[in-house]
Amino acid sequence: MEFEMISINHDFTNPYCIDLEECKKSNTLIVGQTGSGKTKLSMGIVDLLLKNGWEVHVFDSVGVWRKSPLTQIMILKSGKVNLCDFTNSTVVDMSRLRIDDQKELLEKYTEWIWNLRVDDPHSIHRPLMIVLEESQNYIKNLRSIEAQNIFRLMMSGRNLGIRVLMISPRINNVSAECRFLANQKYIGLSYETNVLAKIKSLYGKDVMNTCKSLRVGEFIYSNPPLPPVKVRVPEFKTDNKPIIYKREVKALDELHKRIYSTHDMVYKPKPRFKIPTSVKIILGIYALYTLYSLFFY
Repeated sequence: MEFEMISINHDFTNPYCIDLEECKKSNTLIVGQTGSGKTKLSMGIVDLLLKNGWEVHVFDSVGVWRKSPLTQIMILKSGKVNLCDFTNSTVVDMSRLRIDDQKELLEKYTEWIWNLRVDDPHSIHRPLMIVLEESQNYIKNLRSIEAQNIFRLMMSGRNLGIRVLMISPRINNVSAECRFLANQKYIGLSYETNVLAKIKSLYGKDVMNTCKSLRVGEFIYSNPPLPPVKVRVPEFKTDNKPIIYKREVKALDELHKRIYSTHDMVYKPKPRFKIPTSVKIILGIYALYTLYSLFFY
């Protein structure tokens, strides 16, 4: 099965690339291995949302959003932040914080934004998109408080004008509940066997085979009931292949071969000299004759 190729222009005017009306109804999920173009794609979506009157809050755990369409950036050196600063679209750079501090910040923010929009109906005049870079750090399961708060925003935030955009390198790290609440999905390239097996179980063999052949900047866009299509982010050339990743895989395979060969050389016992069967028979007869002569002569 061949997927239709649609190029994403800078304004995202093609309805297959991003559905703004669907953004208000459900959440969005972007998955793909490191270097597949997830952040570039999400920046393009954020740029489109800003042009259409959305407010965007980005929580960046790796520091890749410093060059983004958003002009207001908060680079945090500690988990302390004034939540009242979230009056405009903002990037919160949490790359210098530990994971525990990042989770604590998200816990406070999600409670604050929920109470703000519930208590102040005037704050709902602008739809809000919350972008979570490396979202698997916060919503892989629903045991923590920040994960429960984020899930509440994904589940019931539509009534408050709040939607969530999740970015994750592996679809295996996204819970079934979060996948269900994200109607628009972008699936990027992947070579990991367990990830491809998960994609096959969720979306079928055709999508899995296409994921293996994707180039950097290409994604499979799914927005049911529309059929899945292949889209391309304009910042990447069509011949831009993940060469570095393939080199790493090749080097890893060669390393494994050398390790196994060294293991065999060190631990494999050397073959011993085998005595022919005829010699064993002769030696056995000779031994019996020797014993007989000792006892009876």
